Amino acid sequence: MRVLTVNCGSSSLKFDLLDATGSGVRRLAGGIVERVGHSPRLVFSSSEGRIDRDVEAGDHAAAFRQAAGVLAEAGLTPGIGAAGFRVVHGGARFRQPALLDDAVLAAIEAAGVLAPLHNRPALAAVRAARAELPATPLVATFDTAYFAGLPEVAAQYALPRDLSARLGIRRFGFHGLAHRYMVERYQALRPEVDKARLITF
Repeated sequence: MRVLTVNCGSSSLKFDLLDATGSGVRRLAGGIVERVGHSPRLVFSSSEGRIDRDVEAGDHAAAFRQAAGVLAEAGLTPGIGAAGFRVVHGGARFRQPALLDDAVLAAIEAAGVLAPLHNRPALAAVRAARAELPATPLVATFDTAYFAGLPEVAAQYALPRDLSARLGIRRFGFHGLAHRYMVERYQALRPEVDKARLITF
């Protein structure tokens, strides 16, 4: 199965098309639409070569359409079985990846006040993907999910508990997808180490 991964930054959209058939994962193609909204440029590479060109991408929805378009030009869109989107902030609700239905989109939008530079672009790209790839399941993975199980003492700020509870104020960790990858990769490389304390940056 082919899986499209999408990572929206505040002014960029990175994407990779992976072949997840069999036991391994192989990168088929990928690229970036950078400077979204300000002289955007598409850089794309596949086994057929490299493309580097100016594009029209006033927002992240248009950037996604550029990514989908260049994948289609390369003949790579058939067989995309799923698309995964990095979402920076899932609020307190999301502890696992979630299928991007209307209810999940609404919850991500509500959590957008906690990460406006990232959640809004991700939502724009997801909405474009729903139009461009209507039969493809779309899944969100959340940076904050890795830290959702923080002990209460670690999740609390030095504020009155009633205020924190009433306003939903708590500590959310960030870059959780990267931290999770580093921990899982370490465990795969060093299976003989039963317990370890890792500091990841």
